[in-house]
Amino acid sequence: MSQDMSSPSLLDRNLTFPPLPQDFREIAKKLMTRCSKNGYSPPNMTNHMLNRVNEIRHVPYLLISPSTTKPEERMGDPIFLFPALLSSLPPVSINRGALQSGMPDPPPQDPVMNITEKMWNCPNLPHMIEFMRNTTESVHCFMRAFIAPLCWAAVLHNSSQFSPDQLGSLLWAAKPFLEATPPTPLTLPSTLQRAHLAEMMKLFSEVFSSLSEAQKDQIKRWMKEKVIENEPSCRPAQNVSSVFTPRPTMASEKTRAEPVTDSSGFQTGQTNGMAGIDKAPYRAQRSLAAGQGIGQGNGRVAEPVKVLENLVNADIPANLQNPNKPAEVLGSHLNPNKPEIPGNQQDSSKPAENTGNQQDSSKPGEIPGSHQNSSKPAEIPVNQAKNPSANDDVLPQTAGSTDKTEKEQNRVEEVTEQGNETVPQNPEKQDDNGKGIDVGNGNGKNESKGHMTPEELSTVKEEKGDKNEEKETGKDEQKQEGEGNSDDEEKSGTNSPSAGCPRMPWLKVEALRMMGRFLSRLPEADVRAIPTEELCKFFQTPEFPSSFVKVDGLQPVIGRMLMQRLKQECSNGNQNLLTHLDRLGSLICFYDDAASLNSTLSRKLLSQLGDCANAGIDQMKRDLVRKVMVNGEGFPTLELLRSLGSGVSILSPSKLSDFSVEALRDSLSTLSQAPWKPAQAKILAQKLLEKNITGEKLLSLGSMVTGVDSDILRKVKLDGLLGNECLKNMTEKMSSLQKKAVLEGLRSSVNESDLVKEVPDPLLSSLSLHLLEKAGISSVDQLEGRSWSRTQSVYLVKKILSQGIRAEQIRKLGQAVQGVTCSMVDSVNQSDTLDVVQTLAKSSNWLSRTQVRCIAQKLFLSLEKQRPGYFMNISDSELQAIPALLLIHLPVKAIQDLPAAVCPRFLEKMSQANLSSLPNSSPSRWELRDRALRCLGKNASDLSTAEVLSLGPLLCELDPAWMSSLSPAVLNSTLQALVSCAHIPRPYRAPLFTLVTRIYGDPSIWTEDVMKLMGPLLLLNDTSLEMMPFKSWLKSSLSDMLNSMDPQPAALVPEEFRSWHDLLALHRKLFQLKTKPVQQRRRREISPSVQPSLSVIEDLGEGNVYWSPAQLANMTVPTFKEAVNVLGEIRNFTAEQLAVLRQKTIEAWGDIAQLNQTQIVELRCICQGFTIKELQSLSITSLDTLDLLSFCHWNTTQKVAIWQGFIQRTGIKMANLGAFEMVALGHFICGLQSEEIDQLSTGEFKEAVEDIGRARCHVTVLDCLKRKAVSAFGDPKKWGEPEASMMGNIIAGLNGTELASLNCSILPFIRQSAIPLILPERLAAMSVNQLKSLGPDNAAMITESQRSGLKVEQRAAVNESLGLSTSRSETSTSAPVAVPQKGGVCSSQCSQNTLYTYTIHPPTTKLGPPQDHHRAGIMWVGDHSQHCSDTDVLV
Repeated sequence: MSQDMSSPSLLDRNLTFPPLPQDFREIAKKLMTRCSKNGYSPPNMTNHMLNRVNEIRHVPYLLISPSTTKPEERMGDPIFLFPALLSSLPPVSINRGALQSGMPDPPPQDPVMNITEKMWNCPNLPHMIEFMRNTTESVHCFMRAFIAPLCWAAVLHNSSQFSPDQLGSLLWAAKPFLEATPPTPLTLPSTLQRAHLAEMMKLFSEVFSSLSEAQKDQIKRWMKEKVIENEPSCRPAQNVSSVFTPRPTMASEKTRAEPVTDSSGFQTGQTNGMAGIDKAPYRAQRSLAAGQGIGQGNGRVAEPVKVLENLVNADIPANLQNPNKPAEVLGSHLNPNKPEIPGNQQDSSKPAENTGNQQDSSKPGEIPGSHQNSSKPAEIPVNQAKNPSANDDVLPQTAGSTDKTEKEQNRVEEVTEQGNETVPQNPEKQDDNGKGIDVGNGNGKNESKGHMTPEELSTVKEEKGDKNEEKETGKDEQKQEGEGNSDDEEKSGTNSPSAGCPRMPWLKVEALRMMGRFLSRLPEADVRAIPTEELCKFFQTPEFPSSFVKVDGLQPVIGRMLMQRLKQECSNGNQNLLTHLDRLGSLICFYDDAASLNSTLSRKLLSQLGDCANAGIDQMKRDLVRKVMVNGEGFPTLELLRSLGSGVSILSPSKLSDFSVEALRDSLSTLSQAPWKPAQAKILAQKLLEKNITGEKLLSLGSMVTGVDSDILRKVKLDGLLGNECLKNMTEKMSSLQKKAVLEGLRSSVNESDLVKEVPDPLLSSLSLHLLEKAGISSVDQLEGRSWSRTQSVYLVKKILSQGIRAEQIRKLGQAVQGVTCSMVDSVNQSDTLDVVQTLAKSSNWLSRTQVRCIAQKLFLSLEKQRPGYFMNISDSELQAIPALLLIHLPVKAIQDLPAAVCPRFLEKMSQANLSSLPNSSPSRWELRDRALRCLGKNASDLSTAEVLSLGPLLCELDPAWMSSLSPAVLNSTLQALVSCAHIPRPYRAPLFTLVTRIYGDPSIWTEDVMKLMGPLLLLNDTSLEMMPFKSWLKSSLSDMLNSMDPQPAALVPEEFRSWHDLLALHRKLFQLKTKPVQQRRRREISPSVQPSLSVIEDLGEGNVYWSPAQLANMTVPTFKEAVNVLGEIRNFTAEQLAVLRQKTIEAWGDIAQLNQTQIVELRCICQGFTIKELQSLSITSLDTLDLLSFCHWNTTQKVAIWQGFIQRTGIKMANLGAFEMVALGHFICGLQSEEIDQLSTGEFKEAVEDIGRARCHVTVLDCLKRKAVSAFGDPKKWGEPEASMMGNIIAGLNGTELASLNCSILPFIRQSAIPLILPERLAAMSVNQLKSLGPDNAAMITESQRSGLKVEQRAAVNESLGLSTSRSETSTSAPVAVPQKGGVCSSQCSQNTLYTYTIHPPTTKLGPPQDHHRAGIMWVGDHSQHCSDTDVLV
């Protein structure tokens, strides 16, 4: 909407302010703070205004009181909150106007003041919006931020009562709310007219980039639902929630007189038509992909476990009124105990009527209706095997759960929207009796046409009601189909369309235009099903280009499919399509025929690829650039630079140096946005920067700033840029050394207090504790909204909150919550515990596993004090109050004792849970799984798909032997869901792969569509992936699969917290596919005669590590010189490979001693292959070069050689090294001799110690660095959490006595990388209590050699710290031994301690832990601990 648009019609409506949303103050304050950060000055509050506030608010405290009954809320006018919120804004780096009553009124012509005055007099929202829309953003920013959440609340409450223009005005005002703080999940209007829907989707497209993948998916589904509702020929859909289906209301909850609050936190009273329904699931339910991440410093240690929760089409229970149609919402009609949502046809006060169409409960995948009386509360017997209706109560409501990544959601949508009948079957597989295995067609029924082969998958359409359905085209889109809708509507709760309803009405051109950028989130099945006529019409509409602009996350398979369809069905080949390049947006990134283009078209295509970031785009750019350069147009001119566009980053440093300074300056807008390698950026920066360098010139470099020498950055005056968003953008691209250099320059002209207050976030974490100490930070308000490091966080939190923590303080900590210690949590008062832990849990992305563990223990201890045996008789509301993040840490006994009545809530909590804070072999994993299965109350063969998928992440813990008992349709769905598991127990992987091949056939016969569905499960068996025969689609499918998976972390992740994916086999297979000549692709090995080409090397990237030395030797010298930038970034070449590359270096540039620094930077990690003498002779004189080389893997001898050569050439003296120089040394500080370390300035060392602590040095060097640390910080026994965190790897230099003297409370703050560096004999000096206090992250880093040096009780302490200890009556935690069929005890002659008996439930009710022969022994914890050896017996 244009900013100057007015909406007179909106003024005709007397719209008063809606009820204040929950957390309104926090939301509005956050939005107003953004205005300050954007450089806008807040309006001044005049005496007149403040006097009016005081007149109406007799007690000014009420302006900011957390009380829920405030005068402004009772009066229905929240405007008087504005001054208090304005005055509470945190300090920003601009000259903010004074917010005090004693200042004179500003001049009447002040536009900010005028609009503020008018706002003060506005009786309603329409008038307020009218004033704002006729002003600029700088004038209305603060007011618009204030009313944005109110406008969104008004839209939700009254959307159906506005005209489109009125709704558009409200949405314009609400936009800042959705841009900055969109709640998850969103609450969306339940009913909308088509014109309103267009306005809503227009806004959602505008804020598309601000939404999470879960929110994007939710809006897409909601959009489909609304299109169906507004389709004239479709039966009106029921008025269901757009977020989640309410669970059964418990009797204890029906009497609660609490205000109804929606999932966005808005208090809706009784105005939303859902009075009396408990909306906790709306607030709480999340799918696994966006579950609570466990972070540490960088916000995340492990990616959340991803499990698909959506129901597949075939297993949605039958609608009782029409069994041939899917149920509207799982359980909403099936269980009369569930409250009805207004608009539903069935009266919830009556039992469900038997229509005669109810299915027998013995059929797999179907849940018949219930005949219970609705007056009874839902009760779930534990072992209810044949009462499906009751189990509807047990299941959490997953309809509408949308918190998934786009990658996993689209994977499941292809199945769910096609129906499980498309799941391939293997006709060649037989069971043990020689009979064919019938796994069903996905709907629990065996079709007479027989098994479906994998080859049929790509041709089967979405047949659901009509087997003879014709192929869908633009002509038959109105074809009547009884059950034509995809699973999307079924999941969102709508009925199947009536006769005459288009099969997929959201695929008509009008709906496609409204969907906008959300088209990029359509599943592959929908994209394939768009009728040609509708697609081509849409391609010609004005909305098409904007629908594919900056749609990050567009799946390659979707982009390629749309591109192919447009080319083949809507254009006459490439030439016509290329005339519409400007309309294709992000789709152009998937153009697949660049080789056929001439030079002119190559230039045109290159100009459109600037925003592309998909896999393969770099290779396309390289091919296009070379085509332009080869065709005689390679002269270094301004015209060439402009024509290359973002492809200019493909040019080598030598070619870039050929361009004139004038040509480079005239192309700055392009050059500043392109991605550059270090050597390229250094060449460009040197050419563009003159002697008189200013901050503005640095800003103009954009991405090229990475090539600016740190010495220059230290001298440039940047203090005038503080508070400028451009400074933040520039420093985000810098290396850590460059950031330190910028701070060095700023410190010379800005005092510490102002520097901390005004420095941009990318520089904030580089500030030393010494500087923070001088800055005088004393309030949590000064911490709010800043990106603090873990070390900074613990220092500041301990300093500011030394007297204790309260919930309202925690809310302001933001990332500084990393610094909350377990002792702080333990000191919280009993009465405040629940509030505090709930608030901490909301910051889960920044909590370490240690913090999560101690927060959970504090909560459970508090609850047990409140009521002994708390979890044995816990109520539904009490369980709801426990965050899922903490619930998974319940003791095993407490999990077993949970009452059956809380099963629905327990399952809902498990669907939200993120198990990454639990060790992979934790007994809690299978205890939670077993409890969830008992909640389902059925045998495996009787479970439906919905019931199995309701297990959430616990699905990944299922035993394949147990899964084999599932019905065929449910088994298919379960296997497809397992694709997204982040962890599969090691003992289950081989049998699971066997199960997959039994259902889908040997991978060698898989089709492309099967690979898309099940590809990641190939990694269960490396051999199968390696042996897959060549197929034309295999390389692109495996590349897509690799890109869809989480990247491997750079740091070593311990086994207990490691993902199950091992990508080595996948990388190796891709290398083979990319390098084998076609005629050799049936051979297993690559011929040594294969010559690595430049294009292949660039395409492989890190995969170049698989070249054999002989193949690298075949590389030509010109190819080596062109490819050295790529090869130099690979750190893991073998010694043999490096020897070959060293020889290539000599062939290309001659004597190694004559290499210049640009060549050294290009070679980078190839230098690892040089001899010690050659390394010492390298002409390195720049700290920036040393910093770049620190990236590589150097041994101690190499570090010493490089360092000695550096000091010989520079003549640097140890005593003169400042903190900046120490930081610049990086890992090469490990090359210093003992006497050199002793010469370092203690004060400068203290300033640089955190960066020095990141170096991974030999223990002898660590000993020397430790001595220097002791001289700077004192006796280690007096070190606190900040010092422990700051020391990093230097901690490993402490001797046994010093380690034993460390306070237990600081041990979780030791950096993980330091643990494996501690000598085993030193670690053994630590006490049992110290080892228990390490925390799970550090305990998991203990190596086998370190563990072998510990005593039995010490090993038990490590296990307890890790979370693997057991207690009385609990199951063994080590999970490596065979599970007996009955109870038993561990009997060992080696143990002199008390042995505790334990009971293992029979397999019918408890699966037991996975058997893993990679571990040995059972751990028992009593007064002492003792391992059972492999020879111990179970009796």
